[in-house]
Amino acid sequence: MTEEPIQAESAIVGVLYANEWSWYNGPRDLWLMDWRRWAEDWGQDPDQTDYSSRFDIQVLDVDTVAFFFERMEQHHVSTSFLHTLVQNIYDYNGLQAFSISEQAELLDDLWDLIPGLLVDFDNRQLVSNFPDAEFSPGRYIPDGWVEVDANLFENVPEEHRYWIIDGRDAMAHFSAIIYQAGEIG
Repeated sequence: MTEEPIQAESAIVGVLYANEWSWYNGPRDLWLMDWRRWAEDWGQDPDQTDYSSRFDIQVLDVDTVAFFFERMEQHHVSTSFLHTLVQNIYDYNGLQAFSISEQAELLDDLWDLIPGLLVDFDNRQLVSNFPDAEFSPGRYIPDGWVEVDANLFENVPEEHRYWIIDGRDAMAHFSAIIYQAGEIG
């Protein structure tokens, strides 16, 4: 496991597999589960598409997940690593020292740390937090899977909610401060 800095073009993904919870950070396209369907949507012949950038896995599901995670080990990140990143950005005690523009910049940094997906291989469910219409993981779930319309944050086990700092939700708290200041809304 290498814990690299989080990149904006990456996705933080929570995974439940074999009753074990884990976090991954890596290229978000790797988490579009049915690449055959994705290829079709882009006008490509799925039988002629190169799947090597995802370890030659055409459809990520319960039959291919073990192989996938063997190859994804470099993208595995710990809850404590993510917690430290959030904690380093967000300082509850010094918050008032930041100007509104500095607070907005910090909020952008925090947004990069918001989990984008929860993939539950045990129950064949996906919860997406992506508002981007061009990146719609729910369109590319395998047959037999469902996209669940749920609050992603509430579906994360409490011990893995890395955005909770000293009992407070850093994401919600900071965005409320920015909203109250009139910078977003």
